[in-house]
Order: sequence, then structure tokens, then C-alpha cells
Amino acid sequence: MNRPKTYTIAAILQFLLSAMNGVGSIPFLMRGNVTNSAPPFFVELVLFATAILGFIGTYGIWRNQRWGVILTIILCILTGLVNLPGLLFAPGVLGKVATAASLIPAIVIIVLLLWPKPKLTPVSNNVS
Repeated sequence: MNRPKTYTIAAILQFLLSAMNGVGSIPFLMRGNVTNSAPPFFVELVLFATAILGFIGTYGIWRNQRWGVILTIILCILTGLVNLPGLLFAPGVLGKVATAASLIPAIVIIVLLLWPKPKLTPVSNNVS
């Protein structure tokens, strides 16, 4: 399989981002919509769903499948849109840092997946 290096890096980053979003959402989902200091329940539910779908997208990228790239780009955009209000309204510095910690990798993943693939040049076997 001839997978570009940018796809390999993007797949690893997407796996880590999905794991971070999934594990980070579990305590908030278990607590429910009880506290006002936590992120909105809907946001955590979307982040958990995108984490599960992110693992599927990671598999698609790793197998060099077009559907995996498209799914991952859509999930990164959705993750970014859900996390964007957290940069302004998250309580405390720690909340803003946690939001940025999932927003920056999503942008990097999109850039890596849209990076132009190198063209393979044919090998010439002409011996002079």
C-alpha cells in the first residue's frame, strides 16, 4: 500500500484526537446535565459521537480510502465548530486550554489531508 506520509501523520493525530475527545467526554456524559460549570450536555454528546466516528475515519485514512479522508475532514470541521465557542466562553484558563488542545489538532489534520500528494515519476531503465 502506498500511503502518503501526510495521511499516516493525519491518521495518528485523528486517532489521538478521537481518544482524547472520547475519554474526556465520558465523565460529563455520566454526570448528565446537572451542573452549570460543565460544558453543555449537547456539546459533550456531539464530541463523543465524533470520537466514535473518528476511529472509523482513522481506519479509512490508514487504508488510504477516500471515504475515510472525507469522513475525517467532516468530523474535524464539526469538532472545530463545536469547540469554537469554548475559546470564548469556557470557564477559566484550563477550559480554554482544553478547548484549544482539541481545536488545533483538528485544523492540522485537515491541512495534512488536503496537502497535495507527491507525483510518482516513472523509473527509466534505459542503460546507455
